[in-house]
Amino acid sequence: MASDQVALMHALGNDRFAVAGHDRGGRLAHRMALDHPNTVERIAVIDIAPTATMYARTDKEFATRYFGGSF
Repeated sequence: MASDQVALMHALGNDRFAVAGHDRGGRLAHRMALDHPNTVERIAVIDIAPTATMYARTDKEFATRYFGGSF
């Protein structure tokens, strides 16, 4: 998805740009900056939980509360 966003920005005539993302968008922005360091000029990542920590601490109760609130 990050590469799709970069392709869109290039199609719109933007060779370098800033990107900001929140929550899951923060993960996308982070991936974009890692994969396209010459394209992403600046990055702002807001409210992103560390993935490895979340997976390590997830149990049935957490998963039920977290995903149950998404619907």
